Amino acid sequence: MADHQTAGKGRLGRRWVDAAGAGSPEASLLVSFRLPATVAEASDRAAAVSAAALAAAARALDGSAAEVRAKWPNDLLLEGPGIAGKLAGVLSEIVDGEPPVVVVGLGLNVAAAPPEPGAVSLAQAGAGASRDEVLAWLLDELGQCLADPARARRELRAASATIGRNVRVELADGTSLEGIAQEIDGAGRLLVSSGRREMRIDAGDVIHLR
Repeated sequence: MADHQTAGKGRLGRRWVDAAGAGSPEASLLVSFRLPATVAEASDRAAAVSAAALAAAARALDGSAAEVRAKWPNDLLLEGPGIAGKLAGVLSEIVDGEPPVVVVGLGLNVAAAPPEPGAVSLAQAGAGASRDEVLAWLLDELGQCLADPARARRELRAASATIGRNVRVELADGTSLEGIAQEIDGAGRLLVSSGRREMRIDAGDVIHLR
């Protein structure tokens, strides 16, 4: 776990910015997990961390009108009266070795949000939990999610802010497609219906359309 990141990394080489400059180093939960995994298991490990983080954030918000939603593929959103935005991001990378491992990094805004458009924190929704409390709750959930990745995927699906929405998916090759997000399959791929075509998307940036 880190108090502050000087080289935080997001998807597609983007920077991940934490909120340490805005106050206490406990403003954000910045943590990475090194988990044994083959390439085929990597998405399950990332889903387990995402689901555990979702459960921990929901516990922190107990009694609040806000709720945590999952945006495919790797964001957690906070939605409530007068507040909406990105709460957390998850990034996983395979590291070659014997055995191979996947490193899953999580950045979650606890006491404050960084000065980035659309970023929100648990505290802004009325949660009084500390960074260490959120981490403890996350760890409580993580073992169960790792042991049962199907359960983790079910919980992310139940909390999905993407399924059923009109979306635009921007793909790694520079192309994009628009359609309705129908489902997240067992491999974690997003099923998008566009006209008479159905496509299963392994990776891409999703923009929720009105």
